[in-house]
Amino acid sequence: MRRTEDTRIHIDARGKEICLPPRPERIISFICSVTETLFELGLGDRVLGRTNYCIRPAPAVEEVQKIGGPKDPDNELIISMKPDLVIANIEENEKNDIDILENSGIPVYVNYPKTVIESREMIRILGEITGTEDKAENIYEKAGREITAISEKVQMMSEKPRIVYLIWRKPYMTINHDTYINDIIEFCGGINQFADSGLRYPVISMEDIIDKKPDIIFFPSEPFPFKKKHTEEFYENNQIPSATLNGLRLVDGEMFSWYGYRMIMGLRYTFEAIHNYSPDNS
Repeated sequence: MRRTEDTRIHIDARGKEICLPPRPERIISFICSVTETLFELGLGDRVLGRTNYCIRPAPAVEEVQKIGGPKDPDNELIISMKPDLVIANIEENEKNDIDILENSGIPVYVNYPKTVIESREMIRILGEITGTEDKAENIYEKAGREITAISEKVQMMSEKPRIVYLIWRKPYMTINHDTYINDIIEFCGGINQFADSGLRYPVISMEDIIDKKPDIIFFPSEPFPFKKKHTEEFYENNQIPSATLNGLRLVDGEMFSWYGYRMIMGLRYTFEAIHNYSPDNS
């Protein structure tokens, strides 16, 4: 970061220089996990807009203006709101929307954390670009303590379960090594069976899953809202080691995929979901 008298120059995930005021007062977030983290930094009164999917922290975030979805924001509305900072993500948001805003003179800081360590670093970065360094450092240190605690537990393990993490149905889709979900699973002592796929989000078949012989199949609540009924075609399939009540695991997708502040809770949740899961028999 470089400083001038009235501005600070930051380098975002695109390698682009972003010129911001020392303390942005009108912030719009395109990312659920960033919106939540901004509130944890004490910036709720400066968050001007958020996407329809930014639902945390509830109920405080409900007072913030919705600006559309992450893939289809209302750019005219955003421009009319005159933000002095928009925070976006390389994967979650469309380049064309970012270009429209930047061409209108709105600074857009783009992030792209794909690992637990990068997620922790994003907390510090958000503090730097919003002028809340002290609060960010406190959360950063809290995240560091959780990272250390989980890492020490994993180091004591002699075996790690084979995992398939589904993100979609019809067709089934999963994740490869180049994703945050993969990193948090492996950080917490699991082995992603599709990590070596050439696609970040490969389409897979039941036969592909059988071939991998996973010990655990995760059915998260997002982006596809898996329910208990969706595990039925797997249950008691004797070709899949995980095809038991305990091996087919319904989980909170936010805990596996939201970075920033949510990662602090997500690490412990993911570790427990892998190693100490208790099925809901209801």
